Amino acid sequence: MNHYEHYEWEDERIKSANNKIHSEGFVLLLYGLLILIIIRVIILGHPFHSTWDIILLFLGASLYVTLRHVLSGNFSEEYEAIQASFRHKLSMVFSGLLAGIFFTVFRLLREGFPGTAGEVIEILVSLIVFVVVFMGVGWLMRKLSHRKAYQEIDN
Repeated sequence: MNHYEHYEWEDERIKSANNKIHSEGFVLLLYGLLILIIIRVIILGHPFHSTWDIILLFLGASLYVTLRHVLSGNFSEEYEAIQASFRHKLSMVFSGLLAGIFFTVFRLLREGFPGTAGEVIEILVSLIVFVVVFMGVGWLMRKLSHRKAYQEIDN
């Protein structure tokens, strides 16, 4: 290895370390925004119009990261084996139910507890719709990512 190759290798190592640091900082920023939203909206009870900018920033950054992963094919590893496994299906249902429970609890905290049977049915229907949509979006992201990964391999 000559002198130039050593520095080239070192540059790649430094670039990789810098990318990791930036990535960790971005994740910490996202979690900080999420914690800020939870504190301001749920604990302190601030109205939505006073926190919409933080919520939009959090949702926009999360959407950007998710779309970048999907469009780069990062969600497609061993797609067929994962899709066929019972454990994966159970994990999708569990994560959908968990997200649905958080959605329902957040809604109950914001709107209050239901007083009539019609309101209870409305909450249950919204929970079911949320879980189905959540699981459908997860499935669609993996499917699109898988397709994108194989397009890049074919080209």
